[in-house]
Amino acid sequence: MKFPYRLKQLILLLGDLFSYSIGFWLGLALRNFSIPSARIIEDHIPLATGLFFLWIIINYINGLYDLASTYEGKGYKRISEAGLSSLILSVIILYLLPQTRLTPKTILLLGIAFGYLISTLWRLLFNRLIGNKKLSTRIL
Repeated sequence: MKFPYRLKQLILLLGDLFSYSIGFWLGLALRNFSIPSARIIEDHIPLATGLFFLWIIINYINGLYDLASTYEGKGYKRISEAGLSSLILSVIILYLLPQTRLTPKTILLLGIAFGYLISTLWRLLFNRLIGNKKLSTRIL
């Protein structure tokens, strides 16, 4: 089965969103030393959605959705730069919006750490399953 270029990018983006969601959930769980209740998750959904959108934009700016660089192995340096940029901008935003319910900020740190770690593992899996060599588009 062959996937067009844009579909591969969409699959990569959706995997990143899923990774960030799992990472944020793990951050909540580790910070509170318990499985987060549905109410706690509902309280954090609006803020997390905004932050995930910001992280996707940062990933795009860092070239993480350029599939050629993903296949060549250049993505690992870029993903660490994107993670650091996401952390810095997210902390700035959370301190500019003091009414946010994300307290303490260690939830954010844990969420970004777990999210980008899971995203890196997702990208390894992506390259194996939908890699450049296996599912490349033929020209002739």
